[in-house]
Amino acid sequence: MRTGRFKKPAAEIAQRYSESVFFDWQLYRFDIAGSIAHAAALARAGIISVDELQKIEIELRAIEKEIESGKFEWHRSLEDVHMNIEAALTKRIGAAGAKLHTARSRNDQIALDLRLYVKAEIAEVSSRLRDLQRALLRLAETRADVVMPGYTHLQRAQPITLSHYLLAQIESFERDSNRLRDCLTRTDVLPLGSGALAGSAIVLDREQIARDLGFSRVSENSVDAVGDRDFVCEFLFCLAMIGMHLSRLSEDLIIWSTHEFGFVEFSDAFSTGSSLMPQKRNPDMAELTRGKAGRLYGNLMSMLTVMKALPSSYNRDMQEDKQALFDSVDTTKTALEVFAAMLPELKIYRERMHAGASDPHLLATDLAEYLVKKGTPFREAHEIVGKIVAHSIANGIPLNEVSLSKLKRFSPLFDSDVARVFDVSKALASRCAIGAPSPKNVAAQIKRWRSHLRAQNTVAFGAPGIEPRWTSSAKEGVGTAYHTSCRVWFTLSHGIVNEIYYPHVDKPNTRDFQFLISDGETFCHEEKRDLNHQIEYPERDCLFYRLTNSDPDGRYRVVKHVLTDPHLSVLLVHPRLEVFDESLRGKLRLYALLAPHLAGFGAGNSAWCSELGDNELLRAQREDVHLIMACDTGFCRRSVGYVGFSDGWQDLMQNFKMDWEFTAATDGNIALTGEIDLPDGGEFTIAVAFGRSYESAATKLFQSLASAFESHRAAYVRQWQRAVVDRKFDFSTDTCDDGGMYRLSRCVLLAHEDKVFQGAMVASMSIPWGETKGDQDLGGYHLVWTRDLVHSAMALLATDQTSTPLRALIWLAAIQRTDGSFPQNSWIDGTAYWSGLQLDQIAFPILLAWWLHKRGALGLFHPRATIVRAAARLILQGPVTTQDRWEENAGYSPSTLAVVIAALVCAAEWATDFCKTDVADFVFAYADWLAAHVEEWTVTTQGELVEGIRRHYIRITPTDPNAPDPHADANTAMIQIANGGGLHPARNVVGGDFLHLVRFGIRDPNDAIVRDSIEVIDRVLKYELPQGPGWRRYNHDGYGQKDDGGAFDGTGVGRCWPILTGERGHYELAAGHDPKPFIKTMEDFSNEGGMLTEQVWDGPDLPHARMKRGCPTGAAMPLCWSHAEYVSLVRSRHDGIGFYRVEPAYQRYVVNPVENRYEIWSLRHPLRRITRRKILRIILAAEANIVWSTDSWARTDQSATIHQDELNLWFADFPTADWPIGSVFAFTFFWKAEQRWEDRNWQVNIL
Repeated sequence: MRTGRFKKPAAEIAQRYSESVFFDWQLYRFDIAGSIAHAAALARAGIISVDELQKIEIELRAIEKEIESGKFEWHRSLEDVHMNIEAALTKRIGAAGAKLHTARSRNDQIALDLRLYVKAEIAEVSSRLRDLQRALLRLAETRADVVMPGYTHLQRAQPITLSHYLLAQIESFERDSNRLRDCLTRTDVLPLGSGALAGSAIVLDREQIARDLGFSRVSENSVDAVGDRDFVCEFLFCLAMIGMHLSRLSEDLIIWSTHEFGFVEFSDAFSTGSSLMPQKRNPDMAELTRGKAGRLYGNLMSMLTVMKALPSSYNRDMQEDKQALFDSVDTTKTALEVFAAMLPELKIYRERMHAGASDPHLLATDLAEYLVKKGTPFREAHEIVGKIVAHSIANGIPLNEVSLSKLKRFSPLFDSDVARVFDVSKALASRCAIGAPSPKNVAAQIKRWRSHLRAQNTVAFGAPGIEPRWTSSAKEGVGTAYHTSCRVWFTLSHGIVNEIYYPHVDKPNTRDFQFLISDGETFCHEEKRDLNHQIEYPERDCLFYRLTNSDPDGRYRVVKHVLTDPHLSVLLVHPRLEVFDESLRGKLRLYALLAPHLAGFGAGNSAWCSELGDNELLRAQREDVHLIMACDTGFCRRSVGYVGFSDGWQDLMQNFKMDWEFTAATDGNIALTGEIDLPDGGEFTIAVAFGRSYESAATKLFQSLASAFESHRAAYVRQWQRAVVDRKFDFSTDTCDDGGMYRLSRCVLLAHEDKVFQGAMVASMSIPWGETKGDQDLGGYHLVWTRDLVHSAMALLATDQTSTPLRALIWLAAIQRTDGSFPQNSWIDGTAYWSGLQLDQIAFPILLAWWLHKRGALGLFHPRATIVRAAARLILQGPVTTQDRWEENAGYSPSTLAVVIAALVCAAEWATDFCKTDVADFVFAYADWLAAHVEEWTVTTQGELVEGIRRHYIRITPTDPNAPDPHADANTAMIQIANGGGLHPARNVVGGDFLHLVRFGIRDPNDAIVRDSIEVIDRVLKYELPQGPGWRRYNHDGYGQKDDGGAFDGTGVGRCWPILTGERGHYELAAGHDPKPFIKTMEDFSNEGGMLTEQVWDGPDLPHARMKRGCPTGAAMPLCWSHAEYVSLVRSRHDGIGFYRVEPAYQRYVVNPVENRYEIWSLRHPLRRITRRKILRIILAAEANIVWSTDSWARTDQSATIHQDELNLWFADFPTADWPIGSVFAFTFFWKAEQRWEDRNWQVNIL
């Protein structure tokens, strides 16, 4: 910041004097939120790219987490919170970070941070004021019959009730609440965009920034915006007034607690003793609060003094605003919290209070009013009673015992009815004017305040809530009804429901749904964090769950059965509360807590309490998705609020009671809370219904609740168990758990199919490391990958389930592009999400079609067009894939080549079956050429990973995906590993991808290079885990859990994948070994609910991060690919042969290897050299004449391309047997349709 203008660095003493980071670091959350909104505005204005915006946001979130965890390093030399965060950001992401301060000054930046801070703290202080008012009101409600003396000048005056006194305190705090609300209206103005004082020539959309940050309006004058601290002064005044009211309340209680008064006693929890005097019991909390009021006054005066003589606009003096502000906020919030907790424990000595109120002198005014009612002027009556009081005192006679005859001496109007004046209860009852302390009035005031405080709960505070996040990917179960009319899916983890998907399997609508359990006094447990969890499957072949969540101390447990309505889009949870500790019987309360993320977004949700007839509901909406939650026994209380501020969790964790009953929370990250009206047996049903309208969702809800849970259970189980095709495909003897995991995996795969876009199966109903992901991470793994889909379909085919695989093939045919390709991944409607191109994903549908064809399972569907288009695309696009199967690198991938070769062989065999021999020969020729070059393209001869093994397969030989090198060298190529893995020689990066060559029948399992490569990956990638062997994808992999157990955030460490254990099992079977140990390992990799993850932890146990060796990481779970690999391995063991092996390919390349006769040239693979005697085949996508020469253009020849009708490709063959070694085949094209020449020549050297 000084490098441009200044020649000398700041003096060290000047730095120390001027830095503010040691206190303004507290603004980091607001500073980061402002920076993210500012970055978004810069992106909208085209100042930064979308990629730069993403980098900025991701890294700012990472910095935020580091600050929260205490790991962030603050530097005083960088002066303040702004520069520290910006410097860290720029250091991490470079130029993108340096662009962030464009069109912004620290002047408007700090003005923004302070306004965001004050807005948030107004909400916090307001909430705590409400808590204190509720505590006062509860005390007033329970002590309505306590009579006490009222005081003026600290002298006893007239009798009142304790409730009347407490209601007076509520009134004063209500004025404080109103002042805060008024202060908020002047604070709620966006200053960002004002710059230093005159804005910027780079115009940003300030109104959109205001919407992003939750401001209701923008500042109208830039000079005023950066120099305005009125809102700070006003807020400090509001806090000082609260302090004053607390101080006065403290003073009363302190006096009342003295031995001389003896009205109250503070509980031990809020009292202190003396270091010398053992008998002392000091009211220190109240005394400290009384003292701290002066501190609040001082902070206000300090701020006013700072601002009193400043020139307009920003001045550095304003740096002094924050310490006073922070101190006042912390002091006030703590004081309010202390009083709200202290008052319920205050012991009231009603007898002492009543005794004080029974002094007849307190009714002297009533005696005067007695005379007034009989016609005596008040001043004369006042004088008369004054004389009577003097007489009473002088003679030591209580006022109520002065004889009637004596009274008549003072006034003849006294009569025998005067005795009634000295009845305290009647005296109080007579004070019935508005605001007076009669019991009737007090009861009415209590009712009014109860209603008022509840009305204040109407709209929840804290909008829009904290930034939404998804939940952990550690699913223990998934479920849905096996019927297309129910369009709800659910996931389970940690004993609770997580995401509920509707109306499609790619659209999550909730973050989580659990119960909070409280005794109202000493604890509030949340199911997922505080209880011990057990998950069970009560029925075979069915995704029906029993969740048992038990108190660690054995006092109670909640047993829940979870399913969906068999025919409606309704989730049903049937809990039973079982209490074992008799002291808790009748005391425990259950609260349903649900966090909607409707339509896949946590932000922008709205919620309300609503009623239909006698039914009390909780509902939420975002766009056209509606959610309604209800309980068959009803709710005692309901509330909706903003997560992190006014949600039910925040409420209950404060005092273990549900105090808030907000009825609306709109446009934010919200949560629904309902206290269950527990029946005697502790058993009830709670339903969550979905619809495209409120009426639709409500109809489904009531229809579902109209039938008993047991009837839904029976129908749900019947549906699933009818889906079992044939028990002979159970294969239990080929597993190590009597087929349990096999049957469950089959159900898991079936559950991932959509019910509208049938055949579309998402990869996982989870979001990897979801707890760190927000609304910007739209996809998660609930997308369709062609590769994963075919693996899932093939696994189901292995269980003899043919309908879903056929639907999958038809869905793929429907979304195939005209060029034969498929999206890298897509939503279930076929809309592409990522844009990469992977050759194996073009090939897999051909394999699926082939396998269905061979099993006679295609029905009337004919996939000819799908196969032909895919095969043509593979031929034109290959052999280099733009992305390998891990979606990270372009090049020559052994796994991709294996899938492509197998698919092309299937396509050729299909053509043969349909007597299309010309097509078959053409496709076979291309497949043979690929098979002949696999080693050339993917094997290094200079490997350095394992001593003595120089020749082995590598993970991929990289090349430019836009201009692939047809002769890329595996020995010299360098590969840039994704996810921070670094740059490495490709020859030293290995993976198990080459095993696909054996899996699909392209190479012999005992091939020497295969065996050597296995030795290499076992030395480099294999981990012996408690469950058995595991393998990482490749060395230097950065996609996975960090070494410290932290979540993957763009960098990490790739861990062991259960898929790879299954793939190794398939290889071992091909090599003649029993794969059952690998089957057992995969079974043992599953969690308690039987779910298989994407990755397992292969480092040492990290209890703090919940990482246990061989157990799931935060990656996707369940991963359908993992379950599919397990199922296919079990089937393969049963058959004694790999289920994926393509027999025609195995016969063609392993049993009776064919000779490759061709070398293929294409525009994407422009060969520069071939071996003499091979036929050079040039393949093009359009018709052309090829003009060529073999003598440096001394003579030219012309060849027309031939149309391969079925594939719609053009080709020409050039036999090279007669061409001399060393000759050069040069050529160019004349494109016939366009009537133009290609603007370059190509050459192929004949070797």
